[in-house]
Amino acid sequence: MMEQENKHEKQEKEEKQEKQEKQEKQEKRKTQEKTKRHMNVVYVILGCLIAVQLATIIYAFQFEKEGCHSDEIWSYGYANSYGQKDIYVDADARLINIEEWVDGRVLKDYVVVNEGERFRYDSVYQNQINDLSPPLHTMLLHTICSLFPERFSLWYSFVINMVSFVVCMIFLFKTGRLLKDDWFALCCCVLYGFSMEARDTYIYLRMYAMCAALTMVVLYNVVAYLQRIDKKDKLLNRNLWGACIVAFLGFLTHYYMIALVGLLTFFICVVLLFQKKFKAMLVYGFSMLASFLLSVLVFPSLLYHAQNQSASIAEGASQNMNYTFDLRMRIITNFLTTKLFSVSIPIYRRGILKIVIVCVIAIALWMCPLVFVFRDTKFVRKRLRMLQFTCKHPKAVFKHVRRRINWMFVILFLTIMCQIIVIGETSSVYGMGVYEDRYLMNLCPVASIVGVALVYLLGRIIVKKRKYCRYVAVAVTILVMVLNLYNRSQYITYFFLEETEGQTIAESVKGRDCIYVVTKAWLLTAAVPYLMDSDTFFAVHNTRCANFEKEYREKLEQGDQVVLVLDIDFLNNIMTILADQDIIEDDGTLNEAAQQHYQEILDFFENLVPETKMEKLATQNIFDRKTEVYLINP
Repeated sequence: MMEQENKHEKQEKEEKQEKQEKQEKQEKRKTQEKTKRHMNVVYVILGCLIAVQLATIIYAFQFEKEGCHSDEIWSYGYANSYGQKDIYVDADARLINIEEWVDGRVLKDYVVVNEGERFRYDSVYQNQINDLSPPLHTMLLHTICSLFPERFSLWYSFVINMVSFVVCMIFLFKTGRLLKDDWFALCCCVLYGFSMEARDTYIYLRMYAMCAALTMVVLYNVVAYLQRIDKKDKLLNRNLWGACIVAFLGFLTHYYMIALVGLLTFFICVVLLFQKKFKAMLVYGFSMLASFLLSVLVFPSLLYHAQNQSASIAEGASQNMNYTFDLRMRIITNFLTTKLFSVSIPIYRRGILKIVIVCVIAIALWMCPLVFVFRDTKFVRKRLRMLQFTCKHPKAVFKHVRRRINWMFVILFLTIMCQIIVIGETSSVYGMGVYEDRYLMNLCPVASIVGVALVYLLGRIIVKKRKYCRYVAVAVTILVMVLNLYNRSQYITYFFLEETEGQTIAESVKGRDCIYVVTKAWLLTAAVPYLMDSDTFFAVHNTRCANFEKEYREKLEQGDQVVLVLDIDFLNNIMTILADQDIIEDDGTLNEAAQQHYQEILDFFENLVPETKMEKLATQNIFDRKTEVYLINP
């Protein structure tokens, strides 16, 4: 009987265990299915979000952006010009293609890949050695252009930017998920993707879009690596390898990537040191150092360029007008906050800090009697006890805060602030003007993470429930997105509006001889897309254009139609005239002298063919510089 009872009990236990296991499996399946459905919804939202944002960027590039920055044309020149880095100067810094008639094909050859020059990475590498930038972006552009020889299109470079945007957004989302949750990640993507800085980053055809993508891939792998370390995973894992490989690519894309990754590595190593994770600190730190040394091995000019660029910028800044350290930091920070968050900060000191201090003191004085009156209430007693405990046990409070704080957000904030200092100290904020924000473009997705984290923190202070905290973050993100969309029309720095009147310059010079009168030789680079279909061109400084009457007449006597392309930006840009004439102050006659000089140029070319009157064909901007086009012998 006892044996039968024991068997019966065992059977009952086994049946219960089987039921429990089945229930657990069912619950696990339900949880997995629920999670899968949730992730499918999140991925659909992310995909739609990226598609809409990419569509706005493509629209801005195709329909709103009209001209180019000279650096964008230089990118094509460095990528495709075989054995010659610049169009206006040779390796010995002597002017070329200036003050002589040159075949217009020379301009086209500068920006296109000719047959026999496809996939010639040795030329690209040499061009970048002679330049001040690493070669990776230029090599990638050369690869695309090599697939379409004898053709020029801005879309070749824009393709790189479109891919970079998608990569950046995917890894921004993945990083946000690791740091917080799906809501947080989507808020980061909405905030960054609809910002004015994101639009400018991806319509500007330089390496900065690629830097933004590489920055986010590095950051994702770093965050994943640190979280795997916390879970006692092995120190050498795929995320460390990923961070090192992508950091290596970043170092070969732009020099500011070195500073950014270096600062990030430094602060992470400091945190690991305080957490007594010595092995992880050494492995991570030396791995990043190895990536940097490998990039130097691949492109040895990297060290010289980084040092030489800072030295040349510092020298130029000292010779030219520049700003104080405080003003430079304010200007750069204002670029970041305005074009990412639509929040403008004052550039000049206006005593706001003093006003804030006075307000804080006033509020404290006003709160003291209120605290005394309501000292017996539960709310006040609890706060007073917390204050008393903090004063008595600061170490315990610090340990409590240290355990609860996500140090990655602190690291990212410190990295951004230090990178702003590096940019301010190594670039000419005055000389770059409105284009200084290009150096912040790869920082903006990181700054969006810090911005949303700050909103989450404020939300936790205002409302304690995490559910409502998410709603606060979503509401603030949508508000910033609306402000960014509203302000987009006010910040069009990278559209380079041409403001064309009449024919375009390209139509006016096509198949004709062209005289291009400019104030600086390097502006020939910016004019390449406009003049490359001309039969021949003659580039000359506006103060020397009257010295070559013989050359002009020879071309006119051949019966060819000759077009005058006159850069008249000197009429509007007072600083150009001051720099050219070494004048410190305008005595009131400067504008009159400029107008007189302009009229003298027109009269000179008018008199080349006195029997006919020059015909004005067009007015158009080249790199934001107003340019007039005349047919000398209609």
